[in-house]
Amino acid sequence: MANFYLIVTSLAVISILVIGFLVLLHDKKKSHNLVFFLMCVFVVLWLVSVLISDYSKSVCTALLFIKLANFSAVWAIYLFLLFTFIFPKNFPPCFDRLKIYYLIFPSLFSILYFSDLIISGAEIKEWGSNPILGPLASLGALYIIITTIIGLINLIIKYKKMLV
Repeated sequence: MANFYLIVTSLAVISILVIGFLVLLHDKKKSHNLVFFLMCVFVVLWLVSVLISDYSKSVCTALLFIKLANFSAVWAIYLFLLFTFIFPKNFPPCFDRLKIYYLIFPSLFSILYFSDLIISGAEIKEWGSNPILGPLASLGALYIIITTIIGLINLIIKYKKMLV
C-alpha cells in the first residue's frame, strides 16, 4: 500500500509540474501564468512535504516537514486567491491594495507555522505522522478556509459574468 501511495504522489507531482511549466512557457510575460506556475510549485512542495513527513521515522524530521507542508499550503492558497483576481484579465480597481492586504496574512502565517503556536509537535503513528496542534491552530485553519471560500466565490462571479 505504501508503494501505491508513493507512485500516485509521484505521478501527481510530475503532472502538476508539467502543467505549471507548460502554462508558464506559453507566455512568460503574463502575470497570471507566473502566478499559476508558482501555485503549482507550492502545491508540489505541499505534496512532497506530506509524503516525507508520513514516511519519516524521526519526530524532528516529521515535525519539520509537517510545518513545511502547512507553510506551502498557506502560500498555495494565497496564490490561488491572487490567481482568481488576475485571471483572465479583469483586475479590480483596488487590486494593488488588495494584493498587499492579502499578502500580510500568508506572511504572518509563514512565521507562525515555524513557531510552536500553530503546530507544537509531531507524533509518529504506524500509518504516518500526526501533528500536535498548538494554541493558534484553529486560526491557521480558519485562514485557509476563508481564503479558499473568497477565491471560489470570485471564480464563480467571474464565471457568471462570462456567461452574460
